[in-house]
Amino acid sequence: MQLGMGRRLYGEISWVFPPGHALPAWLGHTLDPQGVLVPRLIYSAFTVALCVTLYLLGRKVMPARFAFLGAALLAVAAPRSHMMHLLYGYRYMAIAVAVLLAYSLRLETGRRSWIFVAGLLAGVSLYFRVTPAFAVSVGLGVAVMTQEGGWRSWFADWLLYAAGLILVMIPVLGYFATTVGIERVFQEVILHPMAMLQPLPVPALMMPDWTDRVAIAEAWRVLSLRLYLLLYAGFAVSLVVSFVRARRRSEPFESSLLVAIVIWGGVFFLRSFGRADEAHMDTTLPPICLLIALFVSRSFDLGSEKLAGRFAAPGSAKFAAPLAVGLVFVCWVLLLASDRYPLPHRFESIGLPRRVTSGVELIEKHTEPGEIILDLSTAPMFHALTGRPGPGRSDIIMPGTFMHESDQADFLRLLESEPPAAVLWPVRHFDNMESRSAKAVAPDVVAWVEARYKPGKKTNKFQIWLPRNTR
Repeated sequence: MQLGMGRRLYGEISWVFPPGHALPAWLGHTLDPQGVLVPRLIYSAFTVALCVTLYLLGRKVMPARFAFLGAALLAVAAPRSHMMHLLYGYRYMAIAVAVLLAYSLRLETGRRSWIFVAGLLAGVSLYFRVTPAFAVSVGLGVAVMTQEGGWRSWFADWLLYAAGLILVMIPVLGYFATTVGIERVFQEVILHPMAMLQPLPVPALMMPDWTDRVAIAEAWRVLSLRLYLLLYAGFAVSLVVSFVRARRRSEPFESSLLVAIVIWGGVFFLRSFGRADEAHMDTTLPPICLLIALFVSRSFDLGSEKLAGRFAAPGSAKFAAPLAVGLVFVCWVLLLASDRYPLPHRFESIGLPRRVTSGVELIEKHTEPGEIILDLSTAPMFHALTGRPGPGRSDIIMPGTFMHESDQADFLRLLESEPPAAVLWPVRHFDNMESRSAKAVAPDVVAWVEARYKPGKKTNKFQIWLPRNTR
């Protein structure tokens, strides 16, 4: 919305992500102003692409039916995150998976040109989000050292990968160097997110009400965070043992791609652990679903012959794998309660439409289209939904927005130059912590609002504040 007003990314618009992350929202607003359908369709396309590419990657390390299981697990995962977050597409992880697919072709064909292609794709991934690109680059960089050929071969692969990545980023960095400056982009994309990512501890284990599917799903979510750590640790130990054994026997190591997958997922998982809320941890599910499917595949291979010979009739073993895949999928759906969320009554019971429309109604009732509003609720979607822009710059007030004392003073000068027609005030604090409330993280801005505005109509989530001279 602000781009359409002529404001510059990282200039008049504070943006803590690479520029590509703004692309779907910009396209959505351009094609459908004051709507959310188009950007959600774009993000849905990224999710579908992720499921397809994850299946293709799974085919490289396991049989097709189990690769399909990994993609199917992902397709029904994270139901609440998909529903409650407008811009949710697993952080463009489909591009990171494409990097690994290109690397797999390097391993299969021996042609180094594919590692250059992987670097190009990593550059595209970095254009959209930093952490997925960083994680997959670390995974691929380590995996290269498990290949044959020694350090000269490894260095050649690293160099080609870096060349591809840099080639994609040169025009992007060149553009911003001539507009807002590289230093500004580095501060916004690298330093600012570190300040804004407020830590949340891993939730404590709980015993659910076994008659409540949603309570069971929440208990599983908390437990699964611990189980996923064990999953990664198990694969890591297995790969180290296999690598050491291969070196001792002077045999080629055949699992370099799996090394890249495990490190990619592990780095991303541990990085997201810094804020262990549902949405952040749900974004780590793509490699986890793949590894769950691989674990099931290997477990099935180890036990199928023995179990078939002991318990099954001759010829029935061929049905065991589809049954195993189906059983795991059904258990996954039941544990996540994914089957409940698409239903209209479930959508209404969580109050999501009301929580969105109540803020929209307050804004539209007390302001006119095009008027500037100040949203203290950290919900920038209200600007697009109502057609009311924000002041610009640091207008998403949350912990870490203002990194220096001078930042608040600069923002106050912006507010003074064109005072907002209204202020949307959150009833609840950020993360439900008073220490992270607007008053705690932006005391000068809140004092400015309180001196010039008065509280108006209130819902159970928002309150509208209007200029004191308003009747």
